[in-house]
Amino acid sequence: ELALDQEYISFLAKDMMKQIEGVNFELAWTVEFHERGMQKLRDYYLNRLDFERIEVLGFRSPHRVATFRTPSMSQELQKSLARLHELIFSADRESDDEEGLGDDPGSPGGRSMMRFDGEGGDGQNALANSGEGLTGAQQRELRRQHRQERKQEMVDLEKSKPSDAYEDPQDLEAIAHAEATLGSFMLKTSAKYQVPESQRMNAEKKRRQMFLLEESMHAIKTEFNHRVLALRDFRQQVRAEVERDLAALQEIDQQLGKKTEWVVGLLDDPEGA
Repeated sequence: ELALDQEYISFLAKDMMKQIEGVNFELAWTVEFHERGMQKLRDYYLNRLDFERIEVLGFRSPHRVATFRTPSMSQELQKSLARLHELIFSADRESDDEEGLGDDPGSPGGRSMMRFDGEGGDGQNALANSGEGLTGAQQRELRRQHRQERKQEMVDLEKSKPSDAYEDPQDLEAIAHAEATLGSFMLKTSAKYQVPESQRMNAEKKRRQMFLLEESMHAIKTEFNHRVLALRDFRQQVRAEVERDLAALQEIDQQLGKKTEWVVGLLDDPEGA
């Protein structure tokens, strides 16, 4: 091979390599940008999936059913749901404890009722036993004394009865609170109406509802997909059994020298499968 100027050729080769390196350096950011973007799309749409779309076709039928393409729940959503369920369980436990204390037979109300019944029974027994061994006049005198005592007790109770104008301070406080917070139930568009605190909607309550809605949607899709996959497994099992039966039928046809026409294309998948 004839080389007129070896140094000039090497200079051209080095210059070409420098130009190639310069072009690679200029395009490095663009290449990295597109590669990172492709990797993010792949991670978002392919790597974070619990179920991919799968179609199950019917035998010799255009009917088909497909699974939902279900992405997995993010770590942030799972942590938020765990905290939300803990709050719900703690609220349920508190309500159960309050109901248990209210129904406890050993509560003060229950003890007072039992004590009142006991005292009433003892008083009646004392009154019945006090008349034993007495004459008729003495018994009448004893009953008269008891009537006087009961009459005096009634007078004392009437004196201790509050007047008609008396109002309980606790009732007054409850009425004032209701007037300040409840407003008019018949006319909620009134300017004075205020929504009760338990019925007010804020960002935190709406966020909790969104978390529960996401969980419900994921659970429904997951359950449906599991049923479709179970249907696919059953279809594969039926297909394997039919193929085994068709192979046995083909052997019988070979021995008899006949051909069964109706089995041709029995398991052929429809177009688009």
